[in-house]
Amino acid sequence: MPQLAIAKDFLRTYADLDKKLRKGVDNALDKFADTYYAGGQLEKPEGACDPRWRTLRINQGHRGVVLAPEIGDVYLLVTVLAHNEAYRYIRNRCPSVNQVLGVLEFRDETALDTMSNALASAVAAEGSTLFEGVPDKHFT
Repeated sequence: MPQLAIAKDFLRTYADLDKKLRKGVDNALDKFADTYYAGGQLEKPEGACDPRWRTLRINQGHRGVVLAPEIGDVYLLVTVLAHNEAYRYIRNRCPSVNQVLGVLEFRDETALDTMSNALASAVAAEGSTLFEGVPDKHFT
């Protein structure tokens, strides 16, 4: 039976949601296992940066951003956002496990690409980098 886990970071934002939206989240959590097989509450959006991203309808204007497992049936509710924001989130953020800390993190690929391009231009103009003599393994 599928289960919907809640990301630790979401717990902080849950308290800040307005009362109606919290109720919608509660209802979605309650109905998840019952309706998953019957109607597939989760939608697989197009254009996601990772194929595991799903969305879960919370109410008319909000969607839960859910990470599907590669194996198993425990899904992870990452956040709840306004409809368009949720789709923007899954287009730009890619989940990965930090190899050093062993924690799940979400990289904003759009922001990283923007920063990388800006830094590449600065390096080209400068001719050297601050950590030029430091091997990559030290940054891991």
